[in-house]
Amino acid sequence: MSRSVSESVAYSPPSKRSGFSIFSRRKKNSSEGPSTTLPPPTPPKDKPYTPQPLPQVTHGDSEFAEVYPAYVAYDSPHNSSEYHREDPSTHVLAHYRGQSTPDIIHFTHNEADLVVIEPYRSPALEAKWAAEPFAVADPAERAKRRMEARRKKEEEERRAVEEEDERQRLLKLRKQAILDQEEEEELMRRSQLEHEMRQATAERVRRVQAEQEEEAMKAWELAERKRVARERRADHTRQLELWRAEEQKRKENIQKRKEEGLIMKDSARRARIQAVEMKIRKNSTTEMVTGWLSVQVSDAPVLQWKRRFFKVSGSNLALFRSPQDMSQALDIVDLGGRVSALKESYEGYEELEAIPHAFALEFTDGSGPWSFFCDTEEDKAFILITAACE
Repeated sequence: MSRSVSESVAYSPPSKRSGFSIFSRRKKNSSEGPSTTLPPPTPPKDKPYTPQPLPQVTHGDSEFAEVYPAYVAYDSPHNSSEYHREDPSTHVLAHYRGQSTPDIIHFTHNEADLVVIEPYRSPALEAKWAAEPFAVADPAERAKRRMEARRKKEEEERRAVEEEDERQRLLKLRKQAILDQEEEEELMRRSQLEHEMRQATAERVRRVQAEQEEEAMKAWELAERKRVARERRADHTRQLELWRAEEQKRKENIQKRKEEGLIMKDSARRARIQAVEMKIRKNSTTEMVTGWLSVQVSDAPVLQWKRRFFKVSGSNLALFRSPQDMSQALDIVDLGGRVSALKESYEGYEELEAIPHAFALEFTDGSGPWSFFCDTEEDKAFILITAACE
């Protein structure tokens, strides 16, 4: 199986701290003069190197053989010429290098089994230790170059100082800008805080004023309600006194009219009684008077009016069930000895005011009064005259 991916192995260059390097300088001999007087000697020409085919190291079958990189050292001297040639038998591209510098060999698995040997490229050294591309033999030219290098160095140092100054200036400007921004933010924060405090104070004052106004309004409303209540009570008292005066006057008028009516009634009753009395006295003999009346006994278990047929004979008032049943009287009232008083409805019996021809008889034995009402005024007058005469 053929592989198209190249495998490479890089070998690190000798360390700077190692004992030997291609850039190491031999310590100057005290007997030698200054290095700037003579140029370095020209190296001798090396014999061209003929590369040899490298053996392949395989493991396992040839079809799946693995080819590993190998380290190759050449016998060419240091700083040899940069001629390259290619061996047509092995297809190996070789170049001349020193014995201390290794190469990188790439084995590519393809049909030709090409082996490529690349030179090792050491990393660039610092400017201080970098080798000059070629030596200058003229001391004046070297002095000129040293002056130019010193001038460039001074220029670089000056530029570095200027850049540092500029950096410091920009840094100071940034710091000052940050301080200014912080100061501005602090001023804005203080301004905002003062504004909020003023608003809070104004809100508190407004709230206190509103509470005071509300309390004053409540006090005024309470005083107004009390005043209205006093006026209402005073008006009610005046109206009540006026009503009482009117009621008293009305009662007085009613009483007056009642008294006048009673007087008129009493006068009419007396006139009727006198007429009946004159009629009775006109007759020489006493006539028996009969008729119908209703009686209510206050001592009875049930107060009710009972219809009775009456007969007045002498000073006795006899009560019967009917004119057909007069063999035995139900009650006999002695108008002369038993009756103590004869009362009209306006004389303490207001319940009889609505009943025409009503009156009451009170007795001497302590029993309750009896209430009567007759069918006619003549029957009532005759009974009253009989009771009064006896």
